[in-house]
Amino acid sequence: MKRRIFFIALIALVFAAAGAGGGWWYANMRAEMAEYDKQAAAPTPPGKKILYYHDPMLPQHKFDKPGKSPFMDMQLVPVYADDDGDGKPGVKISAQATQNLGARTAVAKLAQLARTIETTGTVAFDESAVEVVQARVSGWIEKLHAKSPNDSVAAGAPLASIYAPEWLGAQEEYLAVKKSGNGANADLISATRARLGYLGIPEAQIAALERDGRANPRVTLTAPRSGVLLPLTADLTGVANAFAREGMQVAPGMTLFRIAGLASVWVLADVPETQSAALRIGAQVELQAQALEGKTFKGVIAVLQPEVNQATRTVRARIRV
Repeated sequence: MKRRIFFIALIALVFAAAGAGGGWWYANMRAEMAEYDKQAAAPTPPGKKILYYHDPMLPQHKFDKPGKSPFMDMQLVPVYADDDGDGKPGVKISAQATQNLGARTAVAKLAQLARTIETTGTVAFDESAVEVVQARVSGWIEKLHAKSPNDSVAAGAPLASIYAPEWLGAQEEYLAVKKSGNGANADLISATRARLGYLGIPEAQIAALERDGRANPRVTLTAPRSGVLLPLTADLTGVANAFAREGMQVAPGMTLFRIAGLASVWVLADVPETQSAALRIGAQVELQAQALEGKTFKGVIAVLQPEVNQATRTVRARIRV
């Protein structure tokens, strides 16, 4: 008995809900039909041309004359030339439909779609901005002013003081030729002076030699540019990451220092293979460093490696900053 009463109550509730929903739908439909009847009864605005009449509930049907809709209990609504688009392509939505749908419109514009790719990278020295300082004669390093790789140096800063007997002989020869001083020896004086430069004696020390007239077998090598000292690739014994040391013997052609300039650097960025098709040489890049929060640098993609890293499935882009 209780189960029967429960089912009866449930059925009554369903019918009540259906009735309420149907009443709400009917009320909305009647409100729309009243609005359309209002539009149908409105006089034709000045300068407007009626193209045809239609039932807004079934707009695909067109009629030549006004009257009552054969489908709904409402009057046919006129469609004006500018409302229909006057035969031009486009989409038209009534004000009421726009309101009901919550639609918003905006002016269409031609613009280039930009694709943003974000990835991480590492900073590397620009190999083309690395200069080397070499010994041009045999000798020994008496004092080392730049002692560790990755130290910063300024252009003209002392790097190492070298004792070289060969420099002493070249300076004494220049002083002797200059002391003989007559016009016939002008070419010889110029040649012996140029030899000092070929041997690696700095111009400042040659000027001091001319001023003081005293030969000095000790010459201080200076940095040709500002930058960072790099480790040498190998010393004479093949030990990697070697660096000049005090007391070390040097020979002509031996590289003593490598200086990487910082005017420009590389940023090596690994881009996922699936996004690499969007990369272009010459494309502008923005970079941010975690150590310099909020500061943005500009760069340009200069090189795209032609192969894919099989382990990470990435393509390396070299960005010049």
